Amino acid sequence: MFAPHKFGEIAEQSVEQHLRIAEILKRQFQLSLEALSCLTVRKTFSETIRMKFHDEKSGATIGSQGLSELLQLIDDYADTLPLYVAPLNLQKGEKLDGRAAKRPLSALYPPLVGSTPLPDSDAIPIGMLVAAWKKEKNVRESKWILAEILDFRDRDGNGRGHYTLLDHVAEHEFFRNYFGRCQTPPIAPSGKYSPADNLPFLLSNISRRDIIPLPCFRADPRHNANALFGPGSIVMARFPKTSVFYRSCVLAPPENLRDGYRVTFDLDAEFDLDGYSRDGAMQCYTIPQLYVVQNPPGLRRSPCHTNKRKADE
Repeated sequence: MFAPHKFGEIAEQSVEQHLRIAEILKRQFQLSLEALSCLTVRKTFSETIRMKFHDEKSGATIGSQGLSELLQLIDDYADTLPLYVAPLNLQKGEKLDGRAAKRPLSALYPPLVGSTPLPDSDAIPIGMLVAAWKKEKNVRESKWILAEILDFRDRDGNGRGHYTLLDHVAEHEFFRNYFGRCQTPPIAPSGKYSPADNLPFLLSNISRRDIIPLPCFRADPRHNANALFGPGSIVMARFPKTSVFYRSCVLAPPENLRDGYRVTFDLDAEFDLDGYSRDGAMQCYTIPQLYVVQNPPGLRRSPCHTNKRKADE
C-alpha cells in the first residue's frame, strides 16, 4: 500500500534515476559530439551549400548567385536542427522534487541541447556552426558572425588550441568579386581549405573563448522547457537576413517544436528585461533555436545595426 509520507522519498529516487540515465547517456555519447553527430544524417553547412549552389553542368558555384540566396539558405538550415528526445521526461521529475531545478543544466541534458552550453574544456568538432568573434582593424567593426569550424590545432594537448574558421558570407563575396569580373579565382571554391591557404575568408588562430557553439539539438518546449532560454534572458541571436549575432532579450521561448524564440534586439539601445527600450519602442523577431546562444561574458558586442551584412537588393 502506498504510504503518503514516503512520497518525497520516491520523488527523490525518481529524480536520481533520471540523472543516472542522463549520466549513462553521456558516457555512451562521450559528450564529444562526434557521437551526437552520428545520431543524425544532417549534413554540415558547407555540404549543404555545395549541394545547393555547385553544379558542374551549368557552371554554377559559390559566388555565382546573389548573397540573398545564401542568406536564405542560412535561414532554411535552421529547419534541419534535430529534436532531442530524452529517455524520460526529466521535467516531471523536477515537478516532483524542486531540488532538481537547482541542479546545473549540464547535469540534466547533454551539451548543446537547446540552451545547454558546451563546457569550455571540450574541443568543438570540425564542421560545427558557431558564433565567432571576428576582429577587425577598426575595433568598432568587430562583430560576432556565423562561421564553421574548419580546423583545430592543439599543440599543447590540453584541448585549448586554436581554431581555423570558415566565414561563408566572406567566402561568397570573395569568389563573387572574381566571377563578376570574369576572372579565375586563385583557388577553387571547394569548402576544403587549409589554414595555410591564407585566404581572406578564413579566420585563423581563433581561441576557444572567442567561439560559441550553436545548438546540436532543439529542445522540446513541451517536455524539456528548462533546456530553453526563459523570458528576460539576455542572449545573442542572429539578426534575420544577415550573418551577424547581436545582443538581444528573450520575450518568449518557443511554444511548440517548430516555433522560434521571440526576441527584441539591443542594437545599441538600452532595454529592460521585459524587452522594452528606454524610449518605449519594441520590435519583435522570431529567431530559430539554432541561432540563439548564450550571451558572451565581458563587453564584446557587435556594433549597431548600421553595420549588419544585408542581402543584395
